[in-house]
Amino acid sequence: LTARLLVSPKVVVPIVVAAQRDFKAGCLAGGSRALGGSRAKAYRFVEAFWQSLLHAMRLPLLDISKWRANPVAFATELRTAAHTIGFFQVRHGVPQVATDALDACHAFFALPLHQKREIDYRASPAFRGFMEEGMENTQGAPDMREQIEIGAEAPPAHPRALPPYERLRGPNQWPPHLPTLRSALDAYATHMLGLSRELTAALCMALHLPEGALAKLFVGGVPPQWQPHWQMKAVHYSPAEDDIESASLGVGAHSDSGFLTLVVQDADGLQVHTGGEWIDVPSEGPDVVVCNLGEVAEMVSGGFLLATPHRVLRRKRLSLPFFYNPHLSAHVQPVALSADVQWQRPEKHTASHWRARANRHLTQYGMNAFKSLARSHPEVMRRHHPDLEVHADGQVTAGMSSVFDCTTSRYTVQFVGNPAYSVLLVERDFSEVW
Repeated sequence: LTARLLVSPKVVVPIVVAAQRDFKAGCLAGGSRALGGSRAKAYRFVEAFWQSLLHAMRLPLLDISKWRANPVAFATELRTAAHTIGFFQVRHGVPQVATDALDACHAFFALPLHQKREIDYRASPAFRGFMEEGMENTQGAPDMREQIEIGAEAPPAHPRALPPYERLRGPNQWPPHLPTLRSALDAYATHMLGLSRELTAALCMALHLPEGALAKLFVGGVPPQWQPHWQMKAVHYSPAEDDIESASLGVGAHSDSGFLTLVVQDADGLQVHTGGEWIDVPSEGPDVVVCNLGEVAEMVSGGFLLATPHRVLRRKRLSLPFFYNPHLSAHVQPVALSADVQWQRPEKHTASHWRARANRHLTQYGMNAFKSLARSHPEVMRRHHPDLEVHADGQVTAGMSSVFDCTTSRYTVQFVGNPAYSVLLVERDFSEVW
């Protein structure tokens, strides 16, 4: 098994992970006898050996240059990785862009706290800016990381704009003491946006869809006025102070709400949940981007593509996740896949796929994006969006104040219900209802 793992890790990862329970049970039975009947010693040995196997596994590594030279071969590799694991790595070929961005972010996080607080995210209705450790939460638990939230630059939205996702548009905040940060992250975002478009085209080919079949998710309107609602983070994890903290999480288990996530990281700590186990994703340097698919990709493919859960252990680590998302008004519906797109993922592998509780998938992308931010950042909701209520399943509803303050000519109020204050807004051309 070990020899085969070393020869072809990406082929046997699902097999090894699926077999782990029987493997552990067998080793415990024989190991306890070999160690003088000590089941505790045998358990520690088996766990250590199993974790070393998991650590040795690697996600599939693709090269974007192959897509440009031999797109069919690249799409075939991509289909296997995106369908069976939902995580893969891509050698993107421009390491200097990632290196410059990492260096600029290291300089920012080395600033005194009072200077970082000058761009505090709580001042932004669009959830942009610096967050201190513990300010964001995942599944109700605080994240042990500090970060900067960045998005596409835009004028500030109306404070009571409806639908609520219109409030996600706005300007970024940049530190006055570090002007190089903006230029480095602008270059990084531009590069990742181009790479995301190439990978989306490759996914179309991988799913045997016509060229541009997914384009309507990312560009809309006549003439095109809606663009991908991309987001980006610069995330700094502090090291654990003791052995107990070293086993804790920097960010809890979750899946991403968008279409595609690209991450450059400078250290280990990222883990992926596949086949019922958490496996490590080691850092491969600035030339390699870790990619994973989000809920939109899973929904649009009817479950063929996987929105794989992941988490981060407490390690000294800097990462730059870039989230490639549809435009905010996009409605996500499954596309019809041809019969020659064969389902190869074992049913038990799908059944063991971890899911967050009370996480309702919304087909309207903007609302899905807003509910994710609303649940993670209650302070911003209280300060800037008191007219909105976030429900346990992630839905967001509006009260009466949203109606009185809504000034956009794109929507008209048709009905206000008492006593729940439900609001029905219809686009002028009646193509969308919220």
